[in-house]
Amino acid sequence: MSRRTRAYLFILAATAIWGVAVVVIKFTLGGISPIDFLVYRFTISGLLSGLFLIASHKHIRKPAWTVPRAALHGILAFPIALTALFIGLDSSTALELSLISTLGPLMVLIGGALFFKEHVTKHEKLGAAVAFSGTLITVLSPILYGSEGRLTGNLLIFAFLFLDTSQVLVAKRLLRSKVHPFVLANIGLLASGLLYLGAYSALFGFGTFLDVLVALEPQYHFGVWYMAIFAGVLANIFFLRGARTIEIGEVGLFAYLGPLFSVPLAVLWLGEQVTLPFVLGAAIITAGVFIAEKRRSR
Repeated sequence: MSRRTRAYLFILAATAIWGVAVVVIKFTLGGISPIDFLVYRFTISGLLSGLFLIASHKHIRKPAWTVPRAALHGILAFPIALTALFIGLDSSTALELSLISTLGPLMVLIGGALFFKEHVTKHEKLGAAVAFSGTLITVLSPILYGSEGRLTGNLLIFAFLFLDTSQVLVAKRLLRSKVHPFVLANIGLLASGLLYLGAYSALFGFGTFLDVLVALEPQYHFGVWYMAIFAGVLANIFFLRGARTIEIGEVGLFAYLGPLFSVPLAVLWLGEQVTLPFVLGAAIITAGVFIAEKRRSR
């Protein structure tokens, strides 16, 4: 198996895990607040990552800036970006998150052109513009139903998408600087876990966190552990292993596959409804993606 094929399989595995995670998050937020969820999740992920790093410390090599830069990347990718996502999804829907997230690859594509000088064709520019208009319909659709909470949630999800694109570009830069994917993922998760738990304990007290864990129903514990182990540690290692090998534009393309896992689950498990604005936004975004990727298929 070639390196490129392995990279594709790693990123596909991460995409599947994160696609399911969209629905798991929405389900679990039915029993726990976004902040409690994040603190619990990253306490688990941080502990596991710390143990992995201790067991595999030989991977942490020079240069000296590896640890602080990996930690800063993790804080951008997790506490900053995911706080916006979780608070937004608490008010929005898994379906809308799945659709809005399809704009991610085109944002990564543009970021690759700006920061890595990757070539962007006229088809890709036009497709990005069309897809953005479809995303805008989805983001603003709650206005039609008088749902200000969902509108705020969608805007926060869009903010997450911008932050997530930024962390992908930062990760690619660090990987090009020979930072090992295992180190980048686990240092970021460890730093995030320490930041979340430290800030929460300072504001509310560690005892409050323990009270939340004791009162939480078993099915919601399952959701948090899925996010901590699979969507946190494993998916991030898989993603970074793949992103180290292939171009940043190709990495972003896998986000298009996320809704294949999340949309059916959102309808069947959560009972969410497919609305007319959702269908219209999906159609426009699909058209934009087709235009942007037309050149690649030739």
